[in-house]
Amino acid sequence: MPTMTDEIERVARKVCSKSLGIRPKEKILIVSNQYGDLPLISENIYRAAESFGASPTLLYQPEKTHFDFMEDAVRQALLSDPDVIVSLPKFKLGKDKIGSKFKYKRGKRDYSHYLRVLLGEKMARAVWSTNMTKERFIGPVDADFDEIKRDSRKVGSYFMSADAIHISSKNGTDFTAKISKRPHYCIGNIKKPGSSGNLPPGEVFLTPVLNSSSGTLVIDGVVSTSDESMIPKEPVILHVTAGSISNIEGGTEAEKLSDALKKAEKKSIEMGKNPKNNKKISEIAVGLNKKARIVPNITEAEKYRGSFHFALGYDWDGQIDSLIHLDQVIRYPTIVLKSLGTEVFTLIREGELKI
Repeated sequence: MPTMTDEIERVARKVCSKSLGIRPKEKILIVSNQYGDLPLISENIYRAAESFGASPTLLYQPEKTHFDFMEDAVRQALLSDPDVIVSLPKFKLGKDKIGSKFKYKRGKRDYSHYLRVLLGEKMARAVWSTNMTKERFIGPVDADFDEIKRDSRKVGSYFMSADAIHISSKNGTDFTAKISKRPHYCIGNIKKPGSSGNLPPGEVFLTPVLNSSSGTLVIDGVVSTSDESMIPKEPVILHVTAGSISNIEGGTEAEKLSDALKKAEKKSIEMGKNPKNNKKISEIAVGLNKKARIVPNITEAEKYRGSFHFALGYDWDGQIDSLIHLDQVIRYPTIVLKSLGTEVFTLIREGELKI
């Protein structure tokens, strides 16, 4: 019977081959923290990459949050233009001190982080995950990638057929938004330059039309702040007006989320960014991973099959400039897609996918 060590080694090889498609002589940059299981997993990915003939480098830096800068040694390593970046932090890789202040200009595009240069200019591919554990690595990371890909394409096709979305739940969620026909897929397939995603795989997400969302979002799955993921003891209620959070209600977790947004507002003003962008609804998404659990780790919980999650802060289409991207999970939603005011398809009913 395989041991935990055997399983971690096997999944590390699966990530390097099936997810990242690592090839001989490629430069692989792995960045992590000396925390929990992160060194064990990072070192297994290092050895797996090496076994495929690649040239890996593993760097450890102190833990970073949304508001911290990555170490200069890490920035310099990114500037060496690796082919693949694997970020396995407790919280975050960290912001780019130079890019945040001066921007990296490439043609008509400005980038605030060199990692975004590498991805935006299709020079590299990247994968990341926060606070990875042994159990998570051999569990939902070791998902059926082919099944997730098939399901993602089905969900994406329904998103493409709609122009609006309505989310409700028995806990009181009643939320609507206009949606763009630009779904993104987190399916673990990160083999082409410019591609990126996080692990575990298993979500389809898109950016709602700016300022179009309104209603009430009741978080009963996982609440995330800049440095913590929590299962709320009582639901956290967010009121949304014209695409932004107008009020937050609830207990301890609601207070922590409010504090995180206040901190983001203060930091945004200090850095010359628009503080209002931190409260914008920037992502709506569904989870598809059968092995994912509702646990106090946002990168796993948001993949929980049949769940809905949304984000506050920056988006992946580059429309909202913010210091933060805070995902929040609703467990058992009902999601109805509409086109021209008419229902197209009930995608999820009380947490059950209908694809």
